[in-house]
Order: sequence, then structure tokens, then C-alpha cells
Amino acid sequence: LAGRVAVSGHPRSSVDIQKDWRLSSQAVRDAGWHGFQAVPLSAKDKTVGILFIFNRSRRVFSRDQVQLLLTIGRQLGAAVEGVELLEALRWQYRLTEASSRELERSRQQLRENLARVEESNRTLERIDRMKSNFLALASHELRTPLTCILSGAEMLGNQLQGRFSQGELQVLNIIFQGGKRLESIVEDLLEVAKIESQSIYLARETVHLPSLLKDIGTDYQPVMNERNLSYSLAHIPEGATVCGDSHHLKKAFGRLLENAVKFTPEGGHVEISGTLLSPDDIRSHEPVLRKFSPAFFSPPPQKPMLRISVRDNGVGIDPEEQVRVFDKFYEIGDITQHFTSQTRFGGKGVGLGLTLVKGMVEAHGGMVWVESPGTQTQGSGSAFNVLLPVEEGSS
Repeated sequence: LAGRVAVSGHPRSSVDIQKDWRLSSQAVRDAGWHGFQAVPLSAKDKTVGILFIFNRSRRVFSRDQVQLLLTIGRQLGAAVEGVELLEALRWQYRLTEASSRELERSRQQLRENLARVEESNRTLERIDRMKSNFLALASHELRTPLTCILSGAEMLGNQLQGRFSQGELQVLNIIFQGGKRLESIVEDLLEVAKIESQSIYLARETVHLPSLLKDIGTDYQPVMNERNLSYSLAHIPEGATVCGDSHHLKKAFGRLLENAVKFTPEGGHVEISGTLLSPDDIRSHEPVLRKFSPAFFSPPPQKPMLRISVRDNGVGIDPEEQVRVFDKFYEIGDITQHFTSQTRFGGKGVGLGLTLVKGMVEAHGGMVWVESPGTQTQGSGSAFNVLLPVEEGSS
């Protein structure tokens, strides 16, 4: 009976519920009830409950009585719905309060984390300044004794050459060559410090890159002949000139060529090539290039740029190492296998060459990145790419 009222939304009655087959509750029969009337508790045409009325005697409710009960049912239904809504609002309020407390705890934790991050950043900045200051100071302090060593060795070699045995001259030459190598390292340290402090002097002159790159290839030709490496300078757009410091640019491209020579095995090939890229071409490569120089795309380039690629078929660089190779003092591989050489295959330095290339190119308004499938692909090599702004009016 209750189910029929709930499904239909209409009242149901029974004259004698003891004999009514629709009754399924034995407890009602045992209680001795006879007359029965049920009306829905409704709210907004939706049944939210059932109101039962039992009588001890058999009874049929009149139409007016049923209408009165329906009216009572509607009022009770509205009250039930109001209570349910109130309970829902109270529950929502409790949830909101709990969320607010959790949000406040999260905000407090976030403030604490931000404070720790800020303190860590200040500490890192302080350490970085100390490191840069140390590099500059150490470099300056090393130059004076180095000058004494080099000038003394050179003077001894010139003035006392006839009085030294061949072995003594070899020792003197070792001292001189070691001093020159150390002088080169000190110069690199000083240049890194100047680039980081943005105090390096850059001339602003028209640089004809095809001629500059040709000179670099000529300088390294004896080394490449010795290592049995083939070399080619592919087409560089003749009209594309850049404005910058030819001395520093020559050193930067020289370091890239030296790097290619050192990591290309005997019989390999090194090539330098150049192309002009439009702003749209550069922006299309932004997802790959941004990780090498995020500042380069703030704002994105609006003018054509010259791309110079120094490509080899040497050992290659794994993808996870490609951004890190430009970090100061970073060297790929086991440091215990490190040996210093500017020409031997696999020779390494102090890990400043690519850092200086990156700093110098960026000081000219450009950027540098490397492309390589990795060390697992035999003979795939690497391509170090440099982007430089093209001088106004060149093409």
C-alpha cells in the first residue's frame, strides 16, 4: 500500500486492512488495526513521504476528510523538504568551514615554503656572487706570478740556450708550455667573470662572417690534417653581416671548431654552414630552443637572423646532457678519465669553452644550442648552432 502511494502520488485506503491482500506487514495485523488511510507527503509535485492513519474499527474516510489529509500532507511535505534543505545547508556549511580551515593551513604552508624558497634563492645568489668574485680575484692574483714564470722561462731560453743541455731545454720548454696553458685558463676565468658581471667590452663593428669563418678554418687546418679529418666551409650568405666584436666572435667560433675536432675520431668530417632564418622560422623552433635560452624569446625575435652550424660526425651528445654542456665547469663523462688537450681525440679542458661561447653569443643578442641524436647512434655527431642578429640592410 505504501509503495502504491509512493509510486502514484495518490491516496490509498482500506476498509478492513486485516482482510486486504495488499498489506504485507504482519505487525500491523497483530496490532489489531482495521481501517486504513494513506496520503502522500508532497512538495513541488514530488512525493517525499507517506502519512498513515489507522483505525481500530473498519472505516472509510470521506472525500472531504481525504482532501484535508492531502492538504496536511502537502504542508508536512513542504516542512520535510525544508528540514532536508536546512540539513543540507548545515552540512554544506560544515564542509565549507572545513575547507576554509584546510585552505588556511595550505596558505600558511605555502607562505612558509615561499619564505624558504626566497631564503634559498638569496643564499644561492650570495654563493654565486662569492663564486664569481672568487673567480675574478683568483684570476687577477694568478696573472702576476704567471707573468713572472713565463717571462723568466722565456728569458732563460733566449739568454742561456747555449749553456743548457738538451734535457734542461726540454724541462724549460715544459715549464713555458705549462705556464702558457695556465695563462689560457686564467684568461678564460677572467672572461667568464666579465661576461657574468656584464662588464666585458664589445666593439660594435660590421663583421663579415664568411671571411671570419674562412680564417678560422685555415687556423685549424694543420690540426685537422694531423688528425686526418676532412673539413668544408659550406655556403654562407655573402650579404649577411652582423654587428659585433670580430675578435670575440672569432674566439667563440674557434672554440666550437676546436670542440668538433676534439670529439671527432680520425677520418671524420667537420663542416660549417650558414642560413638565414625569418622570425617565423625561429618562433616555430621555440619549444626546442627555449630550454637553451629562455630570455632569448622575451620578447620573441622580430627580425631575420643568421644561423651558423658547426657540424661533425663524432661521438655525439645524449639529450639529457645537451643543455648542461653549456654550464660552467661541466664535463661529460667520468672525471677520473679526464685528460687535457686541445687537439687529441676526446681531450678536455676545464669546462669553460662552451660557457664562454654561450655568454659571448648572448652578449651579441643571439643564442646557441646543440642538436644530436645521442652517443648511441654511431657517427651521428653533433651540430652546434649559433643565431646572430643580421645587420640592418643586409640580406
